Amino acid sequence: MPCRSERLGGKELVYYSDNEIVIRDMQEKDAQIITEEEIAQGWNAVIDKYLMRLKDQAEGRAVSLVAEYKGNVAGYINIYPDAKSGSFANRGYPEIVDFGVLEKYRKHGIGSKLMDVAERIASSYSQVVYLGVGLHSGYGSAQRMYVRRGYVPDGTGVWYRDQVCGQNEPCCNDDDLVLYLSKRLISGPLVDFHRTDGKDEDFIENCRLLDMDLDRRVGKKIKRDKYKKYNRLDEIQEAIVVYADNKVIGGGAIRRYDDVNMELKRVFVHAEYQGRGIGSRLVSLLMDWAAELGYKRMILETGELLAESCAVYRKLGFEIIPNYGPYTDMPESLCMAKDLRSR
Repeated sequence: MPCRSERLGGKELVYYSDNEIVIRDMQEKDAQIITEEEIAQGWNAVIDKYLMRLKDQAEGRAVSLVAEYKGNVAGYINIYPDAKSGSFANRGYPEIVDFGVLEKYRKHGIGSKLMDVAERIASSYSQVVYLGVGLHSGYGSAQRMYVRRGYVPDGTGVWYRDQVCGQNEPCCNDDDLVLYLSKRLISGPLVDFHRTDGKDEDFIENCRLLDMDLDRRVGKKIKRDKYKKYNRLDEIQEAIVVYADNKVIGGGAIRRYDDVNMELKRVFVHAEYQGRGIGSRLVSLLMDWAAELGYKRMILETGELLAESCAVYRKLGFEIIPNYGPYTDMPESLCMAKDLRSR
């Protein structure tokens, strides 16, 4: 399921359609309609929120959907595949936000269909999806729906204004007081992506296993000792460790190369977990992190002998470039790059 909304021949992208309900990508005209309808039902709605969702969708950070009921805009929902806020922030879990059905169109199954599509999209990115729900009575129907759909509290308690609200701390039961809930979408070991740095013991151990794997696969054909000085972990400030049911199964990192380029380093997924899309997801999250930090391009060094790795990078849009920096005079090296602004 694409994150960036794509249109064929100028037509909108439709995710679901029956005789009454259509779920499609949000358009700019929808923002004004939704705002006016919510004001008419007594809400303090502003168009800026919906324009922000449209901007995020255009830049590939969100999937923003609208539901039509008998040709009328009736509801909306947004999915952020790599959420940056809430109790599961920066762990590779999608978040569902700004979910609503206009009052005059409720009790027609629109909310359930929006959630069905949102969860289907989320499942293409992760085994788990999460959301925050308000605690006052205005969210009562949403609370009941989430429980029926299998969402459970995350265990961190209530959050207020994007922070955990500690015991006996003051708060107000307004829209900023929320409880985060999550749902397991796909069975099997729960895969979790954890941001850390090069000093993390689990990351260090994963790098040791990577070196053992490389020695086994290519050590007889190339002299790997000359690469060691370019893989120092104490220079790595941004790393991700991948866990499956709390067991380390992989990891990777990024390291500043210059003001424009961030270098991808030390990517490795254990053999028994390869072929499940975990490596692609890991590299995508590392690219997201580099873009967050303001870098314009991701570069990497691999080798033609590592065919599986090369295939993953090509699938993600990396292209072969002339060998750079320390790899210029290493013919066994293969260097690649991807423009982060085109994601």
